[in-house]
Amino acid sequence: MTKPLLGIAAGLILLSAGAAVSQPMRASPLAPIEGALRVQVNMSLTAPTSDDMQKQREIQEQLRAAHYEIASTECDRLSAVFKQDCALVALTVQVAQNRDEPNADTITSTANAQFRLTKR
Repeated sequence: MTKPLLGIAAGLILLSAGAAVSQPMRASPLAPIEGALRVQVNMSLTAPTSDDMQKQREIQEQLRAAHYEIASTECDRLSAVFKQDCALVALTVQVAQNRDEPNADTITSTANAQFRLTKR
């Protein structure tokens, strides 16, 4: 009885492997496009922190929102300067609590935005 079950399992494995291979691959938004210019912008913002956890969360949210706003306007700026269409293709934002020095607690956020410029 175990031999037929092994045969069925092997057949299902082959069937699922074949199904995975036959699906078309999607191009990554970061994949190079002929004639396109890729621009990467790194940002860093710092704000004083608070001992209140709710206030810390609010500061973190404000810092993230600031990065989103900067990234959204950066594409307009790049498009105007390079006279090309612009698309934001990736945005990574990180927020960290810094407690390195006494009386100097801060929250720092960094962001990396990647844009693709293409001819109009």
